[in-house]
Amino acid sequence: MPGQSAKPVYVLNGDSFLRRQARQEIVRRLLGQDGSAGLVSFDEQTPLAEVLDELRTAPLLVPLRVVLVDPADEFVAAHASALEHYLAEPTITACLILCVEQWEAPAPLEQRVRQIGQVIDCRSSESGLSRQVAAAAERHGKKIAPAAAGRLIELLGNDLFRLDSEVEKLSLLAGQGQEISTRDVEEATVGSPIADRFDLVNAIRSGRTRQALELLGQLLVVRGDEFGVLAVLAWMVRDQASKQPQEHARHARNLRRLLKADLSLKSGQDTLTVMQTLVTALAARPAAARRG
Repeated sequence: MPGQSAKPVYVLNGDSFLRRQARQEIVRRLLGQDGSAGLVSFDEQTPLAEVLDELRTAPLLVPLRVVLVDPADEFVAAHASALEHYLAEPTITACLILCVEQWEAPAPLEQRVRQIGQVIDCRSSESGLSRQVAAAAERHGKKIAPAAAGRLIELLGNDLFRLDSEVEKLSLLAGQGQEISTRDVEEATVGSPIADRFDLVNAIRSGRTRQALELLGQLLVVRGDEFGVLAVLAWMVRDQASKQPQEHARHARNLRRLLKADLSLKSGQDTLTVMQTLVTALAARPAAARRG
């Protein structure tokens, strides 16, 4: 039954991809398959009072209110004492999920979280990466040879978003074949570019257009890289839409921009021009975006 085994607090510590998977599983377990009615999402810049207000608000038509802060590193660092105070007597109808890259809370908060809640390790090990790659292949109806998974990790590192995107591409290239081989990986996969795709996401989210365009140029190394970047930008837009539903019109515009860029790339238009136009539009601040 949804909400039955909820803890007052969960800390998801480590890789953003694994955190997202763990978060989705916790929300599904606590709120059921469609947990949107009971889920409230914030980022680390949200005022503490706003988060506490949501935690102390009684749930409506759902057994539990789940309050998510993602990312939460700066939030925890700024409000550790207040969080410890809240968790001394947490609301019984609320659950707080904190998503952090590295869990470095002061000892009293650390002890209280482990006493009444759960810290979930989402850091990626080599064996864990191999399992994630195999699971990604299965989602696309394929298997991947262990040696091929290892080679893919050697080429791309521990960026699970990029690994997932690359497995999707390899699954399509494999055609009717059921297994992705080491040869498939060697022929179709290019090693990690200088810039990380999520540096680009961060630049766009912060409205740093010039930096975003510079990072884009570093990411577009060989033919096909544009579709990997496009996949990450699509994830970014969907993630923003889930966290900021009140800005539905802006998210809808951005989804249309993504679709237009995808069609333009597939129709043979100049890759750099298409991607620069898209990144510039996505990085525009809301007021500027409305004018576009």
